[in-house]
Amino acid sequence: MKKYFAFLFFVCVSLNYSQLILEENFDYPVGDSLSWHDWITYNSGNGGILIEDYNLTFPGYPSVSGKSVKIDADGIDYYRNLGYEYESGTFYLSLLIKVEDATTSQGGKEIIEFATSTLNRYAGKLYMKEVVKDTSFKFGLSKTSDEPLFIDTVFSYNKTYLVVIKYILNSGSGNDRASLFIFEDEIPVTEPEPDIKMDSTSTTEPSNISAIALRQEITTNKAYIDGIRVSTSWNQAPLPVEMAFFRAAYLDEKVILSWQTVTEVNNYGFDIERLDLGGNGGWRKIGFVYGHGNSFSPKFYYFEDSPENGIRFRYRLKQIDFDGSFKYYESDEVELKGGGKEKIDVYPNPFNSAARIKYFIPGNENEMKFVKLAIYSVNGELVEILSEKEVYPGYHTVHLNSANYSSGVYFIVLSADDYFVAAKCAILK
Repeated sequence: MKKYFAFLFFVCVSLNYSQLILEENFDYPVGDSLSWHDWITYNSGNGGILIEDYNLTFPGYPSVSGKSVKIDADGIDYYRNLGYEYESGTFYLSLLIKVEDATTSQGGKEIIEFATSTLNRYAGKLYMKEVVKDTSFKFGLSKTSDEPLFIDTVFSYNKTYLVVIKYILNSGSGNDRASLFIFEDEIPVTEPEPDIKMDSTSTTEPSNISAIALRQEITTNKAYIDGIRVSTSWNQAPLPVEMAFFRAAYLDEKVILSWQTVTEVNNYGFDIERLDLGGNGGWRKIGFVYGHGNSFSPKFYYFEDSPENGIRFRYRLKQIDFDGSFKYYESDEVELKGGGKEKIDVYPNPFNSAARIKYFIPGNENEMKFVKLAIYSVNGELVEILSEKEVYPGYHTVHLNSANYSSGVYFIVLSADDYFVAAKCAILK
């Protein structure tokens, strides 16, 4: 029986923040069994699920381990507990999937779904069935024991899709709702209309949501799966913080850390950590920078470090949400010798009304690169794009007129392909 007081408690909590319940990127040694990493087997079959050295990616989606798992025909089923029996609320299950084969059964077969703690009820079940052999298939959805509904769209084998299953668990019986979203190339910032919505009166509904299940034993589907996320909001399931770049460079006797986000959802901030590659110690926290909470426009960040000992270092950001969940972003190695040419010179600095910005672009002297030079406020907001054009490698100069700028600290950011450099300047009036 679903309890009304639990529903009230969940609503009160979810008004304060959205919750990321589970993140599974399969970042384990290749060849490991899922049963060694918090997944539990049930139902019989011929083969287990192992960690594969196979990467699935999707623009803006946070699956970064470079590994995945493969669901195969007639294998063992697995489930993973969510750590709590949620008796009401809205839940999102998002994942990346690349399908190699799907069942020829007209009713389709399920491959992943929500489940109760006792596995006696399954809900929000993702189905697949073949349309054209070796070429295409369809995605479908079943709320619980209902016959699945299939999307009219035909999807291609061996292409990565982002799938989001939404399940609303209501108090009472016969009133839950399930929805399915399929994306081919981008993630909408706000929740769109689903491809399928099911709100049938079936009374075989789960009493709680407390696990997710990977189904092999009853299926003939074959697919790679990666980046599983379970959350209580759209923003935390398919669309958390998206990082545009994170750069560490040794310039003028300092290590300059610069990074930019594309979107932010519930972003409390970033712990900044340093690892001395020549020392015996581990990662050490050296600073913290506050995030922008929720943002759907680019935000720029900057941090300076002056290590007192050591030559070779690595840096990482620990991006922390308001609910305490976190994720790491790691830089390339930084070596403290020379200064290189990878820098931006602002002269004079500080300045009053005008300054000269000189920058260097590395590369083949005969190959032009598209370069963007922009200025950001101390709060990370884009102020002005100073230059945006193709240039040849080498030194270049841009003049900045600050007549319309207020006094304060600004950041000059240079980007060219995967090359990023930043410099700090001050305007005094």
